[in-house]
Amino acid sequence: MEKIVIMASVYNMVKYILLIMISIILSQDEYIYTSEEVLAIDNYITELEQSDSINVKIIEKLEEQIYMYIQQYQSDSLLIHLKNQEIVILDDQIENYKLMVEEVKPKWYEKFIHAGYGVSIGLLMCIFIGG
Repeated sequence: MEKIVIMASVYNMVKYILLIMISIILSQDEYIYTSEEVLAIDNYITELEQSDSINVKIIEKLEEQIYMYIQQYQSDSLLIHLKNQEIVILDDQIENYKLMVEEVKPKWYEKFIHAGYGVSIGLLMCIFIGG
């Protein structure tokens, strides 16, 4: 019920405002334009239309640039993500290389064992060749 009363009062206000505006417009004196003024107005309107069409083209180009920048942003984000994954994989690979070096690196006692093997093989070769 309140909405109907409010809408009716708004409708009445709009009606009064329109009546006031019409009375103001109709109470003014008429003005007759000269042909030079009409041509000047026409030239001004034509100039504004051309300016508007140029602005529309500029807006279209800028929208295309925005779309291209969005695509570039997405591809850059994907590239950064892939590079971060590559960094993690390379860090894991470095850790694996460190573990492999520790496994392959001979211990202190293995050096003497290998030296003993070398000496014994040398002695055996001398015995077989010399004997």
